Amino acid sequence: MSIEQQPNKSNSSVVTIIALLLLIVATVGLFIFVFPKKDSLNKLAVDIAQKQVELNKSKSQLAKLQSVKDSFKGGEVTQKDVLNLVPDNVEEGKIIRTLANHSKENEITINSLSFGINNNKDGDYSILSVTTNLSGTHRNLIKFLQSLEKDGRKFSINTMSVQVLENGLENMSLNISAFYL
Repeated sequence: MSIEQQPNKSNSSVVTIIALLLLIVATVGLFIFVFPKKDSLNKLAVDIAQKQVELNKSKSQLAKLQSVKDSFKGGEVTQKDVLNLVPDNVEEGKIIRTLANHSKENEITINSLSFGINNNKDGDYSILSVTTNLSGTHRNLIKFLQSLEKDGRKFSINTMSVQVLENGLENMSLNISAFYL
């Protein structure tokens, strides 16, 4: 009977050694495979959180735009009218053509034209700042300003300076804001 018990002791020591080896392999595997991935997993979690914030912001803007769109159904003002007033992109070319057409109609000369973009961080729109220098008669400059007021595009004149020239003409500098979404 004592012969039979000895193999059990060796079996239990073999099992203990195997269990210890498996524990060592699992611990080494944890340090080799799992812990290095922890940093990348944390980075991915931060990226997901940032993307979630961006998604929520986009959803909020979409909801605002959808509510504006819904408020125009059946009204006198159409969506096309709003996009003409405040388009969804900068459209510098259209602004140049608009100013050129108004100057031509009112016999005004555009001496210079420059642009600058100002992103309105608090609002849902951006501003294209246009600085221009015009020359013409007083009456034609007033007509130019009136035609700018009546234009389908939303413009705002921020600053204006007028200089009377010796030849009876006037030189006008304008800082104009054109809005876009």
